[in-house]
Amino acid sequence: MSQEIEKLVYCPKEHFIKEFVTWDDEIDEIIRKSQIVSIYEKVHWIPYDNFQIIKHVADGDHGSVYSAEIENGIKSDWNFIKQDWG
Repeated sequence: MSQEIEKLVYCPKEHFIKEFVTWDDEIDEIIRKSQIVSIYEKVHWIPYDNFQIIKHVADGDHGSVYSAEIENGIKSDWNFIKQDWG
């Protein structure tokens, strides 16, 4: 892999690492590995405060299901020119 391509793939990973806030060691490790290892599929921790329009969908044997909109969206597209999420 050329250095140029490595840099393009590497940049978003660095930003995930810098932005990551810690809560629980086991959960942190799962999220951290997902964000660093995979290029296309990532686990995102979304703080409850970022949810809007929360609606109850259903109840089940093991809990309830809700739907919501995310205030800031999901970080999925890296803008290589701006070096930020775009």
